[in-house]
Amino acid sequence: MRWATTAILMDEPTAALGARQRKIVYDAARSAADKGLAVVMVSHDIPQMIEIANQIAIMRQGVVVAQKQAAEVDLQDVMTLMIGGASV
Repeated sequence: MRWATTAILMDEPTAALGARQRKIVYDAARSAADKGLAVVMVSHDIPQMIEIANQIAIMRQGVVVAQKQAAEVDLQDVMTLMIGGASV
């Protein structure tokens, strides 16, 4: 990621990849974040995002309904917020 200077935006970067290729993408994202770049990844792979992200923004109908530290939520919390349940 030598060309990025402040941020990298990825929209479903692993949607059509196998496990090995997904690991490469996630490792590259982590490496970029470790170098001080902001990494924004849009993904439906919620368990993986909880595992690798620092922060998670949860959207419902195109609107951000919550922003949480990934370490503070689990899959059930995220799904509840996504479908309109009580705030976690």
